[in-house]
Amino acid sequence: MNWKLPFVLSALSLVQACVSTYPLQATSVPLPADAKTGQACGHYIGLTSVANTSFLVAGFEDIYRAAQNGNISTISLVDRQSTNYIVYKEQCTIVRGR
Repeated sequence: MNWKLPFVLSALSLVQACVSTYPLQATSVPLPADAKTGQACGHYIGLTSVANTSFLVAGFEDIYRAAQNGNISTISLVDRQSTNYIVYKEQCTIVRGR
């Protein structure tokens, strides 16, 4: 058996990611056809896949900052997107509206 294969497979397992997007909130304001999108992200380091023992190291993922980044004054839809690696996680709030 080639000794490199287990090493390569172990290295690849460290860079795998899981990305998921799910709805967080909705308002009674309908989503217009010319809707704008804003996004705010937080970056975490720690054991994100084991008991979620991670610490925020940069950014904030709140709805206010996402709306501000997209120049949105009336929010219609809020989603959350999460990208997880073994020791790094990016959590984003995505806001749509006008």
